[in-house]
Amino acid sequence: MRRRSEEHSRDWSELRNRIIGLGEQSSHKNYYSELKARLRELEESRRSLAAANASLQAVMDAATEVAIIATSPDGTITIFNQGAENLLGYRAEELIGTATVLLFHLPLEVEQRGAELSAQYSHTVTGFQTFIESTEHGHAEKREWTYICKDGRYLQVELVVTAIRGENGVINGYLGVAQDITERKQAEASLRRMNLDLEEARQATEKLNRLLEQRISEALVDIRHKDRLLIQQGRQAAMGEMISNIAHQWRQPLNNIALLIQNLQLLCNSGELSPQQCDQDVAKALEIIQFMSGTINNFRNIFRQDATPQRFSVNQAVAKIVDFLAAGMTGHGITVSCVEKEEVSITGYPGEYHQALINILNNAREALLFRAVPKALIRITIFKEQGQGVVTVWDNGGGIDAAILPKIFDPYFTTKFKSQGTGLGLFMAKAIIENSMQGRLTARNINGGAELRIEVSSPETVSGRPVSA
Repeated sequence: MRRRSEEHSRDWSELRNRIIGLGEQSSHKNYYSELKARLRELEESRRSLAAANASLQAVMDAATEVAIIATSPDGTITIFNQGAENLLGYRAEELIGTATVLLFHLPLEVEQRGAELSAQYSHTVTGFQTFIESTEHGHAEKREWTYICKDGRYLQVELVVTAIRGENGVINGYLGVAQDITERKQAEASLRRMNLDLEEARQATEKLNRLLEQRISEALVDIRHKDRLLIQQGRQAAMGEMISNIAHQWRQPLNNIALLIQNLQLLCNSGELSPQQCDQDVAKALEIIQFMSGTINNFRNIFRQDATPQRFSVNQAVAKIVDFLAAGMTGHGITVSCVEKEEVSITGYPGEYHQALINILNNAREALLFRAVPKALIRITIFKEQGQGVVTVWDNGGGIDAAILPKIFDPYFTTKFKSQGTGLGLFMAKAIIENSMQGRLTARNINGGAELRIEVSSPETVSGRPVSA
């Protein structure tokens, strides 16, 4: 554009000088004066146009980040700004008036776009017409293309093509504005790859999570099955304890029945058995048998499995268990004392609570026997604390070794010989208190002995089941 303005300026100056020289020789002075005035008007218009062209050229040259390329109607390049030079590597002088935009377009893309337009407008579209077909139908063509630089590099650009129309609406040429989007496309491609990688990672994570959930579910089922087996073993051991206690409770009554029978036999053999004596001894025997039957019922109630949680007295529960274990404790020289600071009631399963108490007291008894503690003592304390029903069981057996204290609730953990203990008692007690009754069972060393502490609150529901009165 700059070169054409200079050429037009030189041509205009030569024409002007010729007309002025011709007018000075002419005899038509009036015509010459009018012509000279018209020339001055044209000169001013030319200067205005030159200034406008210079301003336009300055604007286009300032747009160094955008390629602005204008063509004639046949596609020959007429404007090639600084941005186009920077983008493609060509100089304006190399292309203006001699080359078309097809020079730096990828042929395959032009061919593919031409086929699309041919199908759209129902006539053959090829070559330069590919870029201007939409503009001739009143649409600006905005599309991504691949530019081939002078040095052979490929660039991704976004090209907008519009028609340049004269005052009468006739197309005088075309204007293309292209912006380099190579970095944007690379960033988009990188983002797509990252998204694909993230999606693959997400799918892999979901697969791993499903696998872990499955394994955890299987492990939980296995753990619950083992817990049931352990609790069953603990209950079987407790049943053996119950049978032993029944045998101990029955020993003296059976001896008394045997004596009554022997007495009846002696009196009968000697002829001294009177009806009154017979009735008296039979009544005594029946009374003893009734006592023995009651003992079985009491023991059976202690180990009864409750279907629903209920409110019960901790004081009564402790009293039952102390009575149940009294013979075994007394027989080994162990004193059991109970300090009831207040009446305490909790909500849960009495049968399971009894089982936990039995296991804890038996554990204390075994520890005292194992260490042969003189004047062995077990002290049970019942009280309330912060809305919890609390029972502590303390013994004077010297406490638990600090190294094994965290392990005492583990299944099969025992400090005795395998033949002397299963290691399930405290594990089962903790499972009952914490799982079935939502309480806490903890252990500590205090005052020269070990203390196990049971804490159970009194909610309206336990394990999601309503409480029965």
